[in-house]
Amino acid sequence: MERSIDIAQKVAHALSEFDLDAASSQLDSETHLPDGLRDALEKILKTLTCYRPYIPEAILSSRPSHSETNVVDAPGLCTGVAALVFTGIKSSTATWDAEPAAMKQALHIHNKAVRATIAQFDGYEVKTVGDSFMIAFESFEAAVRFGLAAQVSLYEQEWPAELMKLPQCARLAGVWNGLRIRVGVHCGEVEVEKNAVNDRFDYHGTTVNKAARLEGVCKPGGVTIDRKAAENRTYAFENEAVMASRDVRGLGETAVQVLFPRSLFGRQLDNVVDCGSSSKRSSKSQCCAIVLGLWTGMKPNGSRCQHQELLHCTILKREAASVVP
Repeated sequence: MERSIDIAQKVAHALSEFDLDAASSQLDSETHLPDGLRDALEKILKTLTCYRPYIPEAILSSRPSHSETNVVDAPGLCTGVAALVFTGIKSSTATWDAEPAAMKQALHIHNKAVRATIAQFDGYEVKTVGDSFMIAFESFEAAVRFGLAAQVSLYEQEWPAELMKLPQCARLAGVWNGLRIRVGVHCGEVEVEKNAVNDRFDYHGTTVNKAARLEGVCKPGGVTIDRKAAENRTYAFENEAVMASRDVRGLGETAVQVLFPRSLFGRQLDNVVDCGSSSKRSSKSQCCAIVLGLWTGMKPNGSRCQHQELLHCTILKREAASVVP
């Protein structure tokens, strides 16, 4: 029986990685599987073989092999506490529709850059879903610094020329370049369990849900955290801006904070004006008032941010130029 379970797990793992040749080889070479189990696995193999041509190659090639993924202990496995990160690409579907060939190449660049940054901060890649990553870290600080570094790394990449013609990927020196991602981070108690199919650890619980919600509310270019959850942590991240209190689904009325890398400070000027009240009746001047009311212009160490006056001037110019309908 144990032999049968071991073989079935190997076949199931190969199928989950869309390695259909390996799965077929395993089934052909083994004689220890009960007929019912063999029939079920062969049916799955046949179905995947039929659908394989319709699955984008970029999604298949983006699945990490064991040699490509960073090998670290799963954070929270012993302590029950970890920092969870979710990432997502802005306007991913629209980009796929507009430039599928360029997006395929860009996704490969994106995945390689993100995985290199995960390794840099000793993170654990839990899984990818389409073009999104779920990652676990031992500490809140490591998770946030990963997010900041990933934003910088993606800005520094060379992207396909066709991609750069799209408004959601266009270059703006010192601010945007190529694919733009959202990053949500939350730290807390987690449940960690081994996935018998892919032999990796997965995470469950409220902390996971909150991290996913924070990524969902995040505007691209920064790292979004729950402001209250971060209040009692000692950290000195590169740069930060505060968004107005928003209703994050599943979190209630939560004050979220967005952090931007110092080298890409222009993103703060772009994003801070557009966040805040979701009411269509709110003007940009109202939105600016909310943001300025929350943003103190102070760094975590208490010193005044050198960009405060620039931020005030930029907001005033923008709110005078146009009004949200």
